Amino acid sequence: LPGLQVADVDNNLAELSLSVAQGSLNLNLAGGASVVAGANGSASLTLAGNAAQLNAALASLSYQGQPNTNGSDLLQLQLRDSAGLSASGNLAINVQAVNDAPLIGLPATPSLPEDGTLAFGTPATRFTLADVDAVSASLSLHLVASHGTLSLASTTGLLLAMGSGVNDVELQISGTLADLQAALDGLSFTAEPDFNGNASISL
Repeated sequence: LPGLQVADVDNNLAELSLSVAQGSLNLNLAGGASVVAGANGSASLTLAGNAAQLNAALASLSYQGQPNTNGSDLLQLQLRDSAGLSASGNLAINVQAVNDAPLIGLPATPSLPEDGTLAFGTPATRFTLADVDAVSASLSLHLVASHGTLSLASTTGLLLAMGSGVNDVELQISGTLADLQAALDGLSFTAEPDFNGNASISL
């Protein structure tokens, strides 16, 4: 947050308090200012020092928004001198949204007998999908099986660009996060005939 400075014609500044609602504040205190309330790296803190020391700290002030939070925040400043006089000011901060990467949770490595079929869907075998930005947006998912085929638990709401949803080696599907999760909750893998060894499912 460049450009912030404090001054006092009487040259008797003593303290500066800073606070935000949706993030944290970090300063370099090598210039001589000290934290007397709150904590560096938190949402609020109070610095003690003269004008030069306070300005040295302000020159390094940085703001870190809370995870997955965007919108408006407000930096509030209150300056006090050694005589007890004070001044205050506010700086608006606009936190712009960014696209966070989706996440896939994988189960522990399962096993099944030769020529068998394994269903994924219990808490121990479940694939989980997450995307904080998705809401109702359409997402795509690519699945590839080695040494076997895949069958989706559901195709409701899905667009199948590759595969039929039943006994496919490769699938390319799209839909909402909820529809994709429903397709995986009960996804089954059928091993190719007479195969034994290591097989895989790639997402």
